[in-house]
Amino acid sequence: MATGTILFDLAGAVPTDGTGTGNNPAQATVIVSAASATPANGPKVTTICWAFDPTTDEHVAWTYRMPENYASGGTLYIASCPANGQGAAAEAIWKASLAAITPGASENLLTKGFAAPATSSATYNSLASGTVVTTSIDLTGTPLDSVAAGDLVILFLGRDADHTMDDAAGDAIVTDVALEYTTS
Repeated sequence: MATGTILFDLAGAVPTDGTGTGNNPAQATVIVSAASATPANGPKVTTICWAFDPTTDEHVAWTYRMPENYASGGTLYIASCPANGQGAAAEAIWKASLAAITPGASENLLTKGFAAPATSSATYNSLASGTVVTTSIDLTGTPLDSVAAGDLVILFLGRDADHTMDDAAGDAIVTDVALEYTTS
């Protein structure tokens, strides 16, 4: 089966509303490498990332149109790194869900909610700060919200900081997010 990939622009992410108990927006952050600029008048490696707190659930969201070649499925890939060096056992729990709105259907953007999210663990065991790992979340079933080609889709990504398995010290930094799906 052929697959397609949606790459999410981190600069285009929207911090979420933060109205729920223990729910805050993640913090956009610019990371600049500590390496020397090469050549001397050149830039250092600089990128926009999102920092997710270790004690409070935090979220960001993207709005996009599901491509016309979308057929089924959805696996979200999250590249992230710990902001601090980690001990032998350290995990950050990621959660995600989609809200799909079919144009012209009875769904309403002003009253739409997210389905229960799917989760996955980023293992940061003994990692130095800034070491990037990739985690995948299978969004099949409820978290996909019966999405179809051409739908308006809102994706949320969050750190489930109050999950019993989330024990990574310090912020978890998201550096890249992509959704892979089966094409028609």
